[in-house]
Amino acid sequence: GPETPEAAGLQGFRLERLATADGLAVPVWRRSAAPGRFTIVHFHGNGGGLHGSVSRLAGLSAAGYGIAALEYRGYPGAPGRPSEPALVADAVALLDRLAAEGVPSDRIVLHGWSLGSAVAIQAAVRRPVAALMLEAPPTAIVDRAAEIFPYVPVRWLLADAWLSREVVAAIRRPILILHGALDRTVPIAHGRRLATRAGPEAEFVELPDAGHADLDQHGGIAHMLGFLDRLAASR
Repeated sequence: GPETPEAAGLQGFRLERLATADGLAVPVWRRSAAPGRFTIVHFHGNGGGLHGSVSRLAGLSAAGYGIAALEYRGYPGAPGRPSEPALVADAVALLDRLAAEGVPSDRIVLHGWSLGSAVAIQAAVRRPVAALMLEAPPTAIVDRAAEIFPYVPVRWLLADAWLSREVVAAIRRPILILHGALDRTVPIAHGRRLATRAGPEAEFVELPDAGHADLDQHGGIAHMLGFLDRLAASR
């Protein structure tokens, strides 16, 4: 897929490189925030790459929000191999870079879609942020694998379990969870269970006509913009 925001059709974005702890340089698609707007740190889903998030990034940036979208190791334009420890370390490194640039932690909102929701949750456990927005989040990657392959000992075989359900309650920040009722990749029960685990700070929204990859086309952007408006008003 396209390896730059321009090639993917995003206007006003720039391609930067994030230096990782182990000496790699992974792409980050950036756009500066308008005055008074949050910076949204985006983590995409398992398939494709950042080019699969174009409509989400365009919809949020059009409202003036800053964007820092991380490409995963081994994905388009990025060196290395993906793994849970590596992706979490890169996400933390991106947050540390924003802090070094002078972006306050209370002006950063993490946005994760599918696998990206697990990256966002693990990053939020390690660094302070204002809030999280999660689309179609699994309770754990290993949970979903066990549902798909009930007769295979996947809990022993998978190296990257992504146990969001075990850590989400520790975040204690506002969390918006969007999930499509027609999602067959990560059934909506996962989002409901994760919201319950997250506690009273979590807001769960069911999108009745959405599947797994199209929440932004069925009201997801509007729900996220409303959440960000409420978050700003509460400051």
